[in-house]
Amino acid sequence: MIDPVAIRFESLTFAKALGFPVNPALPLLDASPVVRTSDDVVDRLLAMECAAACASGIDHPTAVAWLDRERKTDLSTSAERQYLNSRIGQSLPFLLQVEAMWALAWSIQCVPGLDFAKPCDADFVLRLPDLKGGRSSQPFRGRGEMRPASQVVSACDLAYCLHWGIRDSQYRGEKSPGAVDPYVIVERRRALEWLLTDEPWEDISLDT
Repeated sequence: MIDPVAIRFESLTFAKALGFPVNPALPLLDASPVVRTSDDVVDRLLAMECAAACASGIDHPTAVAWLDRERKTDLSTSAERQYLNSRIGQSLPFLLQVEAMWALAWSIQCVPGLDFAKPCDADFVLRLPDLKGGRSSQPFRGRGEMRPASQVVSACDLAYCLHWGIRDSQYRGEKSPGAVDPYVIVERRRALEWLLTDEPWEDISLDT
């Protein structure tokens, strides 16, 4: 049973402890959300891994060929396809989205924790399928298991509250709160919001 009120109380408590301003009046999250499957999450991770790998210097044809062998090319977003196939677009957004990937990996228990006071591990890529080596993603897929919906909702609610704190500080012309760059919070929230909806990745709302 998901209790949005209790979850919000915990989120506000954590947000304050992390040094973020809070807004108790923010709308509560849905108590009965749609939750993605582990296969959904792995599919999204594979597409994102390809784009992030190319942004980090991996040869584009190598990444595209691997995704094609995995039969997942149709799951890339339009922006990802343009970047992978035509090298259209900036590399930076695909580098930053590694934090969204970390949140997705957390949701299928590929990584143990989702600490909003520090960025993802430097060796995170080693936990993902070996794109450069051309290895199959099946062993990785087989290990994935979704966390309980209550944990995902709690993490998403905290990210929502932290994101509000970032925007409030920006509005006031103050330094962004917290121990990590704002994009860490924003990208993780994007992933967590996606986990709780059936909307396409590119249509996820990050309103505060």
